[in-house]
Amino acid sequence: MDRILSAIRYVTMVVPFFVTIYLESFDSYAHYVLCLLTMIGLIQLCRWRSELTYYPLRIIEAGAGAWIFFNYEGILFICLYSTLFSVFTSKPNRPQPLLVVVIWGILSYALHDQESVLQWTVHLLFAVICGFCWLLYYAFRQSDHMRGVYDQLRQKHYELEATKLQLAEQSKHISQLAAREERNRISHEIHDDLGHQLIRIKMMSEAAMHVFPTQPHKSAEMFEQVRDQLSSAMERLRSTVRRLKPNEEELQRYSLERLMEELSESSVGPDIQYTIEGAPYPLYPSEEFVLYRNTQEAVSNAVRHGKATRIAIVLRFSSGGVQLTIRNNGAVPDRIDSLGLGLRGMKERVRVFGGKVEIGLTPEFEVRTVLPRNWDAIG
Repeated sequence: MDRILSAIRYVTMVVPFFVTIYLESFDSYAHYVLCLLTMIGLIQLCRWRSELTYYPLRIIEAGAGAWIFFNYEGILFICLYSTLFSVFTSKPNRPQPLLVVVIWGILSYALHDQESVLQWTVHLLFAVICGFCWLLYYAFRQSDHMRGVYDQLRQKHYELEATKLQLAEQSKHISQLAAREERNRISHEIHDDLGHQLIRIKMMSEAAMHVFPTQPHKSAEMFEQVRDQLSSAMERLRSTVRRLKPNEEELQRYSLERLMEELSESSVGPDIQYTIEGAPYPLYPSEEFVLYRNTQEAVSNAVRHGKATRIAIVLRFSSGGVQLTIRNNGAVPDRIDSLGLGLRGMKERVRVFGGKVEIGLTPEFEVRTVLPRNWDAIG
């Protein structure tokens, strides 16, 4: 806004001087040019942002403009409009209504001996310009405010993205620590309970075999105790295995099979083909969650943006990792200049595992999610 009004300021100062040369005749053109240079010099001085010189310089400029108009007439009253524009450009905080009134008073004094038609025209134009500048000021002020809000939102978005990555990293480490802690706990339990129980069974078996030739009845009793001890050990082993087995409901919550069932239940959705290639192996729950969410996002984008009617989903297992390919027959863009929030979210989820998301445009739109198998060792 300052640049626009500053340019208008110079135009409303210089143009009236040159037009007045053709409208009026002067005794000394040198003195007239000196007045023009003086007014331009005052405009330059008014560009200072000092609060001490804010009011004095503008009052001096308005008074000088009124004096020049009083002596040379023509259309030099427009110079006072230039001073009015300065109220909305070089401002300490906001436009000063008192200074507008002072400029209007100076303009009224300069026009006091002019025709009434000219006076009314000049005052009306002054009011229109004043209102226009005021509206322009508040429009730019709102624009600056919105720009500031947008910058804050963008900064918050970057902070949120960074926090999401940190949380994902921490989740991965916590999952690894929890798995390691659980393995240690189970190993200690097997060693302390089952291990000692099996050693005791071994010793009882050897003792029963040792006394069998001379005391068969006692040996039979000892073998019965061994049988009971083995039954107890087997029950303890079953109990440990049951605790190791994850909750079936949690496993199914983010499984691709369940997602395929949900998608196939919709009668208005696209035709979805789901195939598995290679030799499947167990995935971490966090890996299943990433594949589940990326499939959801890719299918949603294919239907919403590409208007796809057929979607092919291929989950391929290999020794190097797992690859999820989602291809649809929807509209294909010529190129991808920037990623939307959905694709960025897919990349961020995969980045935690050291994987990647690839996008193909030919012959059909294709999104590939690649997760390495040994992601625990990454980093």
